[in-house]
Amino acid sequence: MQRILFLLISVLQVIISFADEFEVDNFTGEIKGQVKQVTISLSLSQPTANNGVSMFYGSNQTTYDNLIVIYYDTLGRIVEKDNYVEVGVAYIDLYEYYEHGYIVRNVDKTGNYTNHVKYVFADSGIIHKELVYEGDSLLQADSMFYNYQNLLVGKFSYSIKKQQWEVKYTCKYDSLSRLIGVRRNDSSKSGFNVVYDENGNYVRQIINNGKIIDKETYTFDKNGNLTKIRSNQIKYTYSKFDNYGNWTKCLQEMRTEIGWMGVEYNRQIEYY
Repeated sequence: MQRILFLLISVLQVIISFADEFEVDNFTGEIKGQVKQVTISLSLSQPTANNGVSMFYGSNQTTYDNLIVIYYDTLGRIVEKDNYVEVGVAYIDLYEYYEHGYIVRNVDKTGNYTNHVKYVFADSGIIHKELVYEGDSLLQADSMFYNYQNLLVGKFSYSIKKQQWEVKYTCKYDSLSRLIGVRRNDSSKSGFNVVYDENGNYVRQIINNGKIIDKETYTFDKNGNLTKIRSNQIKYTYSKFDNYGNWTKCLQEMRTEIGWMGVEYNRQIEYY
């Protein structure tokens, strides 16, 4: 059970990380309204078979409070993000803002500063540079490039160790300025394509070594709220929303060696 919980939380963290990279964060991304604090907790239960296929909730649920807690200032900016690795123990990201950008400082569970990332804005207000430090030592410098519409078209990375620039990924858009493809510049050429329908729903085709290895289907309601994500390995169902249209309950199901395993995320949002 502990192993499955670890896998589910790990998948969430990977998805958040990947989503941040490509601006599709459905867990901790942009939230409507003047937000003061967001708390994400989850419930995990012993699995019960459903026709021998899926695993859903039984009656004995264990609640892990404060999986993620995010604090905002009155300008709508994140000032602290607490990622709990066990009850009462968190890795903390502290956000410091200045005129031309902001700094995210990482604090480990013992309270010591580890790494920090400095984000530098261009004149248009979008992120232009991303500087990664370990202590006071610069490890990596990334530059983002945009087209005349301020759409991200590529990310270049300068490796301090290799003393050279490398293309991390490139992006493509359609005539409606919608993202239709991302490719990493490595041997795998991994990334995804995006295919849209007339109702605003879309499918992300996950690519690796030039082949489609999975498809993620994103479904929205008439108000534009994301309600479902479906793939071969993982499912999300957003079942409750508050008056601002922000989700407050999400069921995540992940395919495991014993079948589909489910956790339910509860998101409490406090507004100013």
